[in-house]
Amino acid sequence: MVIDFPHAVASYAMQAGNVGGRQAAWGVLTTGSGSNWGSGVLAQVWMDVSNDNRQTWIQCGSFDTMTGGKRMTTPAYPTSSSSSRAFRVCARLLSQGSNSGIQCTSWW
Repeated sequence: MVIDFPHAVASYAMQAGNVGGRQAAWGVLTTGSGSNWGSGVLAQVWMDVSNDNRQTWIQCGSFDTMTGGKRMTTPAYPTSSSSSRAFRVCARLLSQGSNSGIQCTSWW
């Protein structure tokens, strides 16, 4: 998913794979570079984890950067065969009093 902001562009996504022998999920944020990243822009990414069918969740992060051309991840969290566990990744950009608003992936 892409955040197109007046001063910057960034993409964010949910990824899953094997981490230390366990299936896990994590969030990824990639910031734009060159003309797609302005001075003073702050990018934030975090992952929400629910263990009760999305009734409540814990927020892992935010993890922040002001660097263009950077790829960063949230810590991985173990997946589960339980249908009550769900994940989503959220991100936003902030700059010069502007805010892209929080944008999130669908629950996974």
